[in-house]
Amino acid sequence: MAQRVKALEKREVSLGSVSLPEVMPLAEVMAPEVLARELRVLWALWEITKSLDLDLSEGEVYKRLLDLVGRLVPFTYATLYLLDWTGKVHVAATSGRPIDLVEEISFGPGNGISSWVVERKVPFLVPSDQESPRMGRKSFRDSPLTSFLAVPLVHRSAVLGVVALARDAGRYTQEDLHILQRLATSICVVVDRFRREEKYRRLALVDELTGVYNRRYLVERLHQEIKRAERLMRPLSLAMLDLDGFKKLNDTLGHPAGDRALRWLAELLRSGVRSSDVVCRYGGDEFVILMPEASLTSAVQVIERLRRRILEKPLSFSVPGRKARITLKVSFGIASCSDRLLPGEELIAAADRALLEAKLAGGNCYRVAQESTIAKEPQRNLVRDFAGDPGKGQGA
Repeated sequence: MAQRVKALEKREVSLGSVSLPEVMPLAEVMAPEVLARELRVLWALWEITKSLDLDLSEGEVYKRLLDLVGRLVPFTYATLYLLDWTGKVHVAATSGRPIDLVEEISFGPGNGISSWVVERKVPFLVPSDQESPRMGRKSFRDSPLTSFLAVPLVHRSAVLGVVALARDAGRYTQEDLHILQRLATSICVVVDRFRREEKYRRLALVDELTGVYNRRYLVERLHQEIKRAERLMRPLSLAMLDLDGFKKLNDTLGHPAGDRALRWLAELLRSGVRSSDVVCRYGGDEFVILMPEASLTSAVQVIERLRRRILEKPLSFSVPGRKARITLKVSFGIASCSDRLLPGEELIAAADRALLEAKLAGGNCYRVAQESTIAKEPQRNLVRDFAGDPGKGQGA
């Protein structure tokens, strides 16, 4: 027996190229097959943790994690699902093809096994062709799979995602579940590391005062949207805006009141645009709204709706010795291109010049840069009125 264990230990260490002296005493109390499994698990845990030190992209690391899982828990199909910052799910890595036995990949209530696992933070094991209690629109027995195993990735009480495995031959056992749960603890460490890096990156791209994206993000996103619009031959619009009389507000009520006005405006903008639009703070009291796939007409409708909404929501201020209730007003400049896409700086410059015209017209209105003159004649005849509010919206 001792010779068999010794040979087994040697073979396992050679397989993983990992020295595991701390588990050698287990040979005295473990059966050879149990020891062999334990060595493989420890080797996989080591390799999972080591993934953070490899020169691989995030997606490549996640694919490697699934490959390591497959060496211990066999599967036909495997998927690593991760939750994003909004609670929506996305497929981070697959082996074979994505599986969730539902028509749409979503972690909304009742949308399949993975949803059930996330909601309850408990694993799920289907060892045969029985039907799941929360299967969504497809029952398990209607699929070609014979067994399914899903384990939540829980780190510091927060659910990061789910590892889902499926087989079209054979069945998963409680032992498979136990092994996958052990591996999931190390996978959580890797996922959490990438999430924290993404969080720091997001902080670098978000304006600290208002919570909307900052100018750095605008430059990156605008470049991406221009390339996308060019590839899909879709329009792209952009609006620049600022608060009318913001300096007077600061001088009269103080900078804390000005900061509050900026936060209030940012929230109104964020809640009042389309879900596909991007609100960024450009600097000072200037904001930019990037509107992918928005024609000039659509952009004007969005901006006019925002202008009216801002007028309808006076902001109350309470400062030492006085209280004030102020109706803030905003001016907008809109630039749009469809036939010919422009470099990002030209589109921003055109919207900025249109904004200046709106300010010169008295504020609380919008002006639109003419598409035909944005690139050709940037210094003259850039702005025209656009039908809008019968009063100040037209500008006088």
